[in-house]
Amino acid sequence: LPDRSKFGGYAAKDAPKLTATGYFRVEKYKGRWRFVDPEGHLYWATGLDNARMDDTNTITGVAFSDQPQDSSAALDPSEVFGEGYLESKRPRSVQSDIRHNLF
Repeated sequence: LPDRSKFGGYAAKDAPKLTATGYFRVEKYKGRWRFVDPEGHLYWATGLDNARMDDTNTITGVAFSDQPQDSSAALDPSEVFGEGYLESKRPRSVQSDIRHNLF
């Protein structure tokens, strides 16, 4: 789009321009926290986020479960999260075969 930077930030003539740092970041601008692209343009980001690992079953199909619905589906954490996984050792289980098979 003509009024966007190469990173998608708002780069119209009348748009605010903050300090270019070469990195995406957040900065407080006019009393509100804003996303800023590497060139210093305000940036609107949309997408998925994950505030805690307790609800990953909607994304990966694998969830923490102190009592798996199907004990045969219980997985080793390293199978799900890779070698060296050091977080909680609570059992995990496949809650959605469809989602789990996507990964």
